Parts: sequence; C-alpha cells; structure tokens
Amino acid sequence: MNILLTGATGTLGSNLLYKLLLREDIEKLYLLVRDKKGTTAKARLTKILSSKTAPKEIRNSIQKQLHKIAVFNSDEFFKPENYIDTSAEIFCIHSAGFVNLSTNKAHKDEIFSENFDFTKRIFECFKPYVSKFVYISTAYSIGDIGGLIPNTFHTKNAKPNFRNFYEESKYLAEQYLLKNAKTANIQLQILRPSVLGGNIFENSQYFISKYMVYYLLAKFFHNNPFVNDSIRIAINKNTGLNIIPVDYAASIIEKAFTMNIKELNIVHSTSTNLFNGIQRIAETVNFKKLEIVSPSLNILESFSSKLETLYYNSIGIHLEPYLTSTPYEYDTRLLESILPIPLYDTVDYLEHTVAYAKERAFRNKRW
Repeated sequence: MNILLTGATGTLGSNLLYKLLLREDIEKLYLLVRDKKGTTAKARLTKILSSKTAPKEIRNSIQKQLHKIAVFNSDEFFKPENYIDTSAEIFCIHSAGFVNLSTNKAHKDEIFSENFDFTKRIFECFKPYVSKFVYISTAYSIGDIGGLIPNTFHTKNAKPNFRNFYEESKYLAEQYLLKNAKTANIQLQILRPSVLGGNIFENSQYFISKYMVYYLLAKFFHNNPFVNDSIRIAINKNTGLNIIPVDYAASIIEKAFTMNIKELNIVHSTSTNLFNGIQRIAETVNFKKLEIVSPSLNILESFSSKLETLYYNSIGIHLEPYLTSTPYEYDTRLLESILPIPLYDTVDYLEHTVAYAKERAFRNKRW
C-alpha cells in the first residue's frame, strides 16, 4: 500500500506522518511539501523527523525513513503520472487545510480557495490513481446546531448554521467529495477532528506545533499591552469547546483510514465548559481582570477599556460565536470502539496545555 499525504508539515499532519511511517504495510509515502522561507522541502521534512517530539524509532533511523518518502513541491506533486507506482494500492489522505475563523467577507475567497478549491484540485488530479480518498475535515463543519451531534452530517434534514467561512468551506468540500467520489467509484472517508490541543500521551506530553484557537486567547491575556485594563467576555455558561489531543486524533486517523467508515467525528466525549475553562486560562497566565458576562449584554455597543476594544477588534470577533454557541455534545460510540478516549479532566487538560505553551512563550514550531 502507498499513501499520498498532504499537510505533512501541519500540526495534525506531522503527527499522522509519524504514525504512518511506523506501519509495516506502507511501502511509499508521497508527500506534498512546499519550500518555505529559504528552507527546502526536504530540509523541512528532515526537521520534522529529527524533532525531539518524533518517536525514537524515527529519530534513530532518519535515512531509512527518508528512503520510504518521496517529497514533491506543488508543480511536481500535481503530475502523478511521473512518479506514482500504479502496481500498488494507493490511498490519498488530504490533511492540508487553512484554519481561518474570520467572518470578514474580504477573506472569503482565500478561505474557499485553500479549503474548497484545493480539495477539488487534489481529488480531480488523483482520482484516476487512488482507490480511497480520506478527507480530514473539521467537527465544526456542521456549524452551530446544538444537541447531540451524530457522525453523519449530510442528510436531508441537515441545516448548518455556519459561524464563519471556514466551517462553510469545509462543509461544502465534504458535499463535493460525497457526490464526486460516488461518480468516480472511489471509496470516500471523511474524518473530522475538533479543536486540536497538545499531546496527551507520555511522548512529548502537551506538545503541539502551532498554537491556535484557545491558545490565542491565552496568548492575548499573557501579552496584554494594557496592564491596568479589565475585559468583559460574553460566554454562554452552558456551552463548551470540544478539544481533542492532536496525538489521539492522529492515532484515530492511522487506525481508521483502512476501515469501512464513511464519516467519523474525532472528538472528546465531553466538551470543555467555557465558563470554567476561560477562567482557568486567565489564572494560568496570571491575568486577573477578566469579567465573564451574559451574551445578552451587547458589549460591542460600548467597550469599557482599550484592552476590550483591542480584543473585540482582533481575536474576539472570531472566538465570540463559539463562546456563545448552543450547547452540544458528540456521539462518540463509534470513535471509542476504535480507540478509547484517554481519561482526563478536560479543564485540567486545558490548564496544562496553556501552561506548556506559556513556558515556551507561545512560539510555534518552525519546520
């Protein structure tokens, strides 16, 4: 079996790359990796394999691992006729994605280009070669619907209420694939991780290569430029944010991609309560001037401080729809039959991951 993998330098993709390299039934991995800021694709890949966060088996055999990998830039990657071995069964795992929670219409084209158009391009290019196409979407592609959320999103009764263009672009990409994979007689699998947090297992515990979503709020509090200012944040006290450790998500993908599963949400069985969670974030970075208020209070009508103004004109406008969303949970019975969700307190985990990021000054891993 050979694998085409996109997004290998990403937070989830790099963890998935480790898992795939350790499988004995995979002969070749074809990777799309771009040169970046003067660093070649191969050099970036070598950094990932030699990172202290990589499993020892990989770090101790880098040349062996590189022999198993064929790395291509965009121009080369989209000419599969030049390199694909058609004698082997080929799976495509499309993990690359552009996470941007903006609601600004000026950003819509870029978000759709990276998530919808690029997915379409990948599928159309490789459909003559692959027997299965695995799309890594997001558990939030269903939008703000509340209640108990099943694995199957695309039904006649589905009426997504998208909070941003990111959710919409991923949902529409799923619909495109469901329609066209059937026409092309290609097996399709849609896997949807929720918000990614740091590793939960002992190997590099709490590590994550890029700090996003709730980490951005912690970073905002920690780097507060207005030290005497307070801030009000509106939160639905009954809602939560579903966070899943990135290494668990990668483990599920590695186990599920050969299984006969069409749609699967890779999520925690319990969402992290945001009322408690955001207070814990503030405490962890020693921010003491946070006031949590009801969503019924329209803060946007009048800001009470420079810090509040800054927040609601930056990350706040992107996070607000999640902090005030309808309470929800996911049905995780199928997920846990594949690999049980690690047992831990979700709010404690939130604190530990933020503390880890704080110790490293919220610096993203560069590779």
